[in-house]
Amino acid sequence: MKKGVFRVVKDIDAKQLAETVANEVRQLRRSQCATVGVFGFTNDGSAALAAQLTELGLGNTIVGIPESHGEGLAAISVIVAHAVEEATLMDVRIALATFLTAVTRGKPPPLALTLIQEADLPAQLDELLRGLSSRLKGAATGTMGEVLQVARNAWSSIFTGGGGSRLWIRAFGTFTTFADGVVSAPATAAAARTLMERAEHSRAATLASELDETHGVPVQLMNFHQTKGREADGVVLVFRRGDIYAGWKEDHEPYARPSRLLYVAISRARFKVTVILPPTPHALISPLRGLVGSSH
Repeated sequence: MKKGVFRVVKDIDAKQLAETVANEVRQLRRSQCATVGVFGFTNDGSAALAAQLTELGLGNTIVGIPESHGEGLAAISVIVAHAVEEATLMDVRIALATFLTAVTRGKPPPLALTLIQEADLPAQLDELLRGLSSRLKGAATGTMGEVLQVARNAWSSIFTGGGGSRLWIRAFGTFTTFADGVVSAPATAAAARTLMERAEHSRAATLASELDETHGVPVQLMNFHQTKGREADGVVLVFRRGDIYAGWKEDHEPYARPSRLLYVAISRARFKVTVILPPTPHALISPLRGLVGSSH
């Protein structure tokens, strides 16, 4: 800590988190760290933080987000395009079927196969889809932000009680980062095409990162379980309030397995480590608060 190799930033709440992480990453990159890994507890948390960092102007890529994330981006872009007559309702059906298949293990679900067929849909499903279409076109008389709000709820409005809602919202969180400068603009075909192009670029980058996780982006986000075997010049460990870091089965001393996971995450750094702690950290990591030289 005296040499600046290990740094603790404590008492950071949810409102401060993204700005704090961005500042720490920039500080690491101004030093000797050409690459930085930002590690969090969950994929959801990493995706949300990645979107916030993008809004703050800090380029990054998410490692380990499944194929469903890219298909969610594609489906949302098709739905937005449908609102302004740039995609048909059949295009929407195919996009939803593809996302449904991506979030389902095993064979394509029967509902996905039903969606892509030219034959008439079951009456209830047809009514739900036409209702979505009507809401989208109604929102398109206003701003692109109004269209996006309908798109956000599109999945849950059709697949009530089904899986995929959490992954849809995660993808939507990423999608909204593309809408900077477009949200307040009128809903037009040109605006929809802009969002589609940005979404496709992100989707391609997400899929490419599974094959080449560096692909020119020096800041990578992932969860702790994905860190083994990876390295970065600098590492930022992000802990949020409520993270069940130790896990239900080992949420007591001596935290054997979680301690090993923490060791692995810290040892991914070649040069420097920053640990960001919430106001009330888990017992496993709370001792870090008292380290000499830690900062607020």
